[in-house]
Amino acid sequence: REAIGEIRHVFLDADKDGDGVLKAIGARRDLPLPSYVIRSSPGRLHVLWQVTGFTKERVEAVQKQLATELGTDKAATSCAQLTRLPGFLNHKYAPGCEIVADYADAPDPASPERFAAPKPMSDVQRPVNGRADRLE
Repeated sequence: REAIGEIRHVFLDADKDGDGVLKAIGARRDLPLPSYVIRSSPGRLHVLWQVTGFTKERVEAVQKQLATELGTDKAATSCAQLTRLPGFLNHKYAPGCEIVADYADAPDPASPERFAAPKPMSDVQRPVNGRADRLE
């Protein structure tokens, strides 16, 4: 995280119902359309928005909020999160799956104002016993 010099993408990891996540994103007026979608295996994908003007703290807050709202992986919200490379095979599952990228005709990189401002965690959303994957 300390080695990150500039934030260039907002990232979400949909490890189930990837197409449902894309539909939910497309229905929202408070989000720009994604710049890229990396299909890592059947039903699983990574969603990326090309951005500018984000701090590490802001992008992580946006990614955590979106992960909670859209049901994506809440553990994959670090500003140093990596994605899979298109053209390679994902050998996590047998048989291996080719990683494919869908590119949108996205305009210039999105600024933080194009995303809904992160909301403070309510008492209901606070982690239980320090575990972010278990909510009260």
